Formats: sequence, C-alpha cells, structure tokens
Amino acid sequence: MRRRVAASIALAAVAGVSVVAVVGPVTEAEAAVYPGCTIGATYRNGDSGDAVHCIEQALSARGLQSRFVDTYFGTVTVSAVRSFQRANNLTVTGVVDQQTATALGIWSADASPGTTLPANRDAADRALREAVRRTLGARTPFSAVVIRNGAVVASTAGSDVPQRAASLSKTVTAATVMSLVDDGAISLSTTLGEVLTLPMSSTAATITIRQLLAQTSGIPNERWSWFGGRYTSCPLAASTVLARRISGKDRYDYSNSNFCVLSLVVEALTGTSYEQAVRQRVFAPLGITSASIDDQYRRLAGAGAWRLSAHDAARFLAALEPSGRHGFTLLSPTSRFALAVPSSRSYALGMWIFSDGSRGHSGSVSGARNIMVNLTTGETVAILAQTNMFTSGLDLFPVAVRAAAAVRAVPGS
Repeated sequence: MRRRVAASIALAAVAGVSVVAVVGPVTEAEAAVYPGCTIGATYRNGDSGDAVHCIEQALSARGLQSRFVDTYFGTVTVSAVRSFQRANNLTVTGVVDQQTATALGIWSADASPGTTLPANRDAADRALREAVRRTLGARTPFSAVVIRNGAVVASTAGSDVPQRAASLSKTVTAATVMSLVDDGAISLSTTLGEVLTLPMSSTAATITIRQLLAQTSGIPNERWSWFGGRYTSCPLAASTVLARRISGKDRYDYSNSNFCVLSLVVEALTGTSYEQAVRQRVFAPLGITSASIDDQYRRLAGAGAWRLSAHDAARFLAALEPSGRHGFTLLSPTSRFALAVPSSRSYALGMWIFSDGSRGHSGSVSGARNIMVNLTTGETVAILAQTNMFTSGLDLFPVAVRAAAAVRAVPGS
C-alpha cells in the first residue's frame, strides 16, 4: 500500500537496522535487511510510488539515505543514489536503472514496473520541451514539469535546479498560514491587532488574515517602494504601511505588502523565523529540501523571496489540489478548498483562478517569468523561464495548457 507523503519522515534506517554505510553490492547475509521488494523499470528525480519506496529502503539500509523515505524520488534520494554509484564504480547519474538496481539487490525483470514511469517517457519529455519552446524560442532557458495522478509524467533538463520563484512564494506563504488555521492558532477572521505587536493605526489593526490573503486589505500596491529601494526589509515595509490609516478594504489591490505582513504573522504565531516555519510546515512534509531564500529578494519575504525548482513548485501545488487527486496532500480538505475560492478579480487566497477554473500562481521579477497551475484536465504544470519577454508570468498560462496537452497526446504517457 502506498504511503502518504505527509506521513512520518524516517530518521533511521529500515526498522531495527543501524545506520552504517554499506555501499557494496548486496551479499546473501545482508539481504535480510531488505523488505523483499524489487523493481522492474528505471526511476529518477520526480518519480514517486512503491518502487521509489523500495529504492529508498535499500539505500537507507546501507546508511546512504536516513531521511525522507517517503515514496518520492527527490534531491535526497538523488544524492544517495549518486553516492552508491560512485562507491561501486557505476556511471554517476542519480538515476536507478537496471545496473544500479542490480547492484542494490532489488532488480527483477519480472517485477511490475509500476505506474510512476510512463511507457514512453522520453517522448513525453520531448513533447513538453518542444511545446514550451514554441512560445519561448530556442534561446530562452527554462525548466518545466508535468504531474498527473501524483507522478511526474514529463520534465525538462534542469527541472531540479532551484530558480527565482518570485510570486510563486505567495502561495507558499498562503499554505503556511492555512496550516496555522488548521492547527487552530488563528482563523481567517483573526485581525492583525490580535497577533502583531507592531505599532499600527486603528484601521490597520482591523485587517483580517483573509483580507491579506485575498489582496483586499486596503494596503496599496507600491511597486516602486519594493523595487525602487525604499523598502529594504519586510519589517521596515510592514511598520511603514501599518502605521497609516487604511481605506479601501475589501477592494482588490495586488500588493507585496500583504504577504510581507503575513510572513510576520507566521513568525509571531510560530516563534520561529518565517523561513524555518515554511520548511517545517510545507516543504519537509513533501520531501522538498532544495528550496531556499534568495538573498537578493530577501526583503520580499513571504511575497517573493523563495527559490524553487520546477519539480518543487509542481509537487507543492499538486499537494494543494482540493480533490487530493494526486494522492499526496498538504492541509485539510477545508483549507485546500478555501485557498481555491475566488474572492475578487479572479484572486482567491494566495492563488489565481483562471478563466477555465484552473488554479495556481504566477511569478514575475527581472529576468524570470514563472507559473505553477493545477489544470482542470488533471495535470499540475510548473514552468520557470529565465526571460523578460512577457508582461508577467500569467502570460505563461496558455503555454502550460498547451504543454500538458502535448504530453497527454504521447502514447503511453
């Protein structure tokens, strides 16, 4: 039975086995530490399921992977596989093919290949790459991932390399806030005056968590203050905007200040840094370890400071799909649904609702245009492009739709 990704993270080797690095091929005596599983296909970064769990157990039993034995082939598993391959004089790829699986003692030609790897993965990867290139052109660097039914069905080169996420960070912050709602620490109607000790005007004190998430707090969009050098830190920006008299509540106005303030709310409620809270509440349960704060945009905090890979962005957003159709989730069903209900101007709670009902977020900063979206056709798509050719990352939505359709059209994908 598949384990849910949000289940406990193993911090030791397979039950009762001490974590001692044993990197050579499996011996008959050592075989007793294995769970008896085998695999019959090639697996790599982004795959998930029982076969990946088998790989992780084999690596863990050898002391090469003591964390994130969680059915997801992420950066931790890639590193462990490379260590094993290096120690056994195998080609170091981070991919578990027949040769590596045989050395691990888990290969069987009779084993079911599982459902995590499409029958025509190379063709699916190529279809994704070509679909995006038709818009971006051959010279624009980008990475992309398509997830369907919880498995990565197509990806491009560099899709595991963190990039500037820009405003994809807003959805990350929204999920962190909703985890606090799930815990009962706050509600969407909680006001800033109830949780923050910053000096603020009487009108600012009545701003609710919902209004911040929905971009309807009345705090104006001051792009020049954020990118022109006035706001050099999130605390400075928050103390500046909250000292003012706030008007225009419940009227949509997209503002980085809303999510900067939310990052301070997270810190006040958790007693930790915003970064640490996000790692504990959002990334760790999903096995995401490569995400980091971009020092160049640290001042944006919860509004746009994260660096994510396309794999990380897609996996994160897939976990927020209200139906839970991917088989791994973050948050309660109530909170996942709340994030996806538009309040004004097609914006929900840290998430755009597109004209066809698809849900996700865009990201735009100098040199980067990004999108991650849960499509109504069932796929989750993330595209991170290093370009200024679009007004915003929202312009990538039709590209994501076409890319998913191209992958869907590949036989066996």
